[in-house]
Amino acid sequence: MSSYQDMPFSVVLTKMADDIRSHMILEHSSHADAAALWAVATYRMDLWSIFPKFLISSPEKECGKTTFLELLEAIVLEPVMAANVTASSFFRLIEEMQPTFLIDEADLSIKNNNQLLSLLNASHRKRGAFKINSEVTAKGNWTPKQWSLWTPQVIAGIGQQEDTLMSRSICINLRRKMHNETVASVALDYYESLEELRNHLENWTSQINLTDHTWEVPSQGSDRSKDNWKPLFVVAAKAGGGWIDKAHAAYEQLEVKSKASKSISIGTELLIDIRRILSRKNAAQIKASELKNELILLEDCEWNSFNSFKGITQKWLSNKLKGYGVETEKTRDANVYRTNELEELFKRYLPPDTDS
Repeated sequence: MSSYQDMPFSVVLTKMADDIRSHMILEHSSHADAAALWAVATYRMDLWSIFPKFLISSPEKECGKTTFLELLEAIVLEPVMAANVTASSFFRLIEEMQPTFLIDEADLSIKNNNQLLSLLNASHRKRGAFKINSEVTAKGNWTPKQWSLWTPQVIAGIGQQEDTLMSRSICINLRRKMHNETVASVALDYYESLEELRNHLENWTSQINLTDHTWEVPSQGSDRSKDNWKPLFVVAAKAGGGWIDKAHAAYEQLEVKSKASKSISIGTELLIDIRRILSRKNAAQIKASELKNELILLEDCEWNSFNSFKGITQKWLSNKLKGYGVETEKTRDANVYRTNELEELFKRYLPPDTDS
């Protein structure tokens, strides 16, 4: 086989993406192109001001998320695989070696770990990717120390992650292989067999000028999505060979078409249902207890299944709406929400209600 050095880099990228496709069942073929571009971008973290996580989700077990992690491990810079990461080990290992973290079982290790989640969220933007804590000196005194959080991260788990994490990620969804579908198995020495490729990626990214680039910014998608994808578009533009078109196709699938068909966030769903409830009333206020009870009674919703099927609580509802800047007002009889304040949220965060 010819050395990678003899190939145009567009061909190297194509081989990387084709190899991922040969081992995985993806929602769309272009997702492998996004994975290959993201992997190359990990080699120049010093250049990016924002860098997205690569988030792999599966609806059930045995959809290939661990296999996908193994494929990415073999092509990213300084990979470290982990099934469980503590907040402390996360920032200490970054400070020591700036690895590409590949975190499996995220549905177990991240969802109920607010401390680790806050570090992952903070590591999205280079300027703010730091943790500060106090360390004991040799003399027994305490002194503040700043730790870097700036490193690439692949996160794999069953189900969806927190909205804050997903908005900072390129989100790939896997499907379970059907009986009539076949994929290549990953060899035990897969990582070792791609050492030459990793060396080539490191050499190419260090020698090419990735700051001198021109590419067309997508017209659709959020500003955060466009910021997330900038490193991938830069790599694609420099690779040539039609890769900028492949990058745009992957962006279209993942940030426009896929997100448009995905379930809405819990916060948005809550506001939609509150709007439904208020549309049947004509009052300047609604009791917090009444709003909570009416949400639980909505037949086509799942507010009654929260809290081990005890239903949402007034505290849960209060915390959710407080995040939007709306709080209860204490009256002589009860805590109430002002209708005009809730309607302001509908205008700000929801599309127009075509049914009203």
